[in-house]
Amino acid sequence: LVSGAAARTAVAADAAQILAEASAAIAAQKTFSLGATIEYRGKFQGSEEELDTTYAIALDRAGQLFVRVENADSDISLCRTDAEFTRYIPAFNQYFVDTPSMNAEEVVIASGFELIEPAMRAVATLVGPEPFTGAFAPETLSYIGSEPQNGRACDRIRVSAAGYTFDAWIEEAPSRLLRRIEPDMTPLEEKFGAQYGTVFD
Repeated sequence: LVSGAAARTAVAADAAQILAEASAAIAAQKTFSLGATIEYRGKFQGSEEELDTTYAIALDRAGQLFVRVENADSDISLCRTDAEFTRYIPAFNQYFVDTPSMNAEEVVIASGFELIEPAMRAVATLVGPEPFTGAFAPETLSYIGSEPQNGRACDRIRVSAAGYTFDAWIEEAPSRLLRRIEPDMTPLEEKFGAQYGTVFD
């Protein structure tokens, strides 16, 4: 028999091992790209609003990063190299070139807006040279269980890092590819609910 404390320690260790293997699998990719759509639906004092934002992110481990953010309100491209950081706004046909003061993770976070910051912070963990380390090193980890995603057997773990919590579905060994991220939006819901005196979901 295994004591409850020993079992909890084993589960925590398993979650840490799973995350370490997923981090290594991401870091081993010299180049990668991902696409995402973030859907925002809001209701405030009887009026409803919605905004769908698409992201295209491409990266190489040499330090180059490209992010395109597109929705009904804007279309912006961000490109970071070791030499410069460029923002391009097609609507105005304008380029802004500066020194690369932000690292890749910070560029991804900056490409979002406040309402989706937890989601962008979760995505930002993927573009660093050593994912899930540094500012995004887990403060707490827990193993939720085995749950399939898109027909793939995955382990679901909960990660709290940098003041945010997200669940990650990581394909079972040997691939350990990250298949899904779902951030906990509760802190922002509470913040905006208090700020505007309404229920924010």
